[in-house]
Amino acid sequence: AMNVAVQVTRQVQVVDTVAPDINVWGDTNMTHECGEEFIDPGVDAWDSCDGDVNNSIVLSGDTVNENAPGTYVIKYKAVDSNGNWTNEATRTVTVMDTQPPEITLLGNQMMSINCGSTFTDPGATAFDFCEGDISARITVGGDTINRYLPGDYFISYNVSDMSDNTAFTMYRQVTVLDNCSGEGEG
Repeated sequence: AMNVAVQVTRQVQVVDTVAPDINVWGDTNMTHECGEEFIDPGVDAWDSCDGDVNNSIVLSGDTVNENAPGTYVIKYKAVDSNGNWTNEATRTVTVMDTQPPEITLLGNQMMSINCGSTFTDPGATAFDFCEGDISARITVGGDTINRYLPGDYFISYNVSDMSDNTAFTMYRQVTVLDNCSGEGEG
């Protein structure tokens, strides 16, 4: 007697329900100097079924403004061919302005005028790596030049950026020459 087994067919459906892994390159909390080019170190994504899914990485969140101090959060996600999304990965970038502006004197640092002549200050310019041209914020101080009193006078030029970084103070020496005719009034 032969026992004959009834043939049974089993259908197996392979389903991908596992999301890819996403890996953030570099630090997830970064500080960045204002005014310098920001290059995102990036991310990569790998799926157990699809392999490399870097072409499916989606960026969202903030766009880092490299010329504006502040905190920016970049968000990354990736999806596999079966619609399984990664958890959101993030990178926080803090743009900081730590560099002082620079003042450039226009004209010579040492100038002289004849006694009784009017002195016209050629001024100065100021450039900040983060903010650009901040010449309009220069404050001019120092000595008041008495065009009838021979001697050396010093004019100072100061400026600060919006992050309270102060430039190295620049000075101009103005000499009123001792060639007065004695007719002027001080």
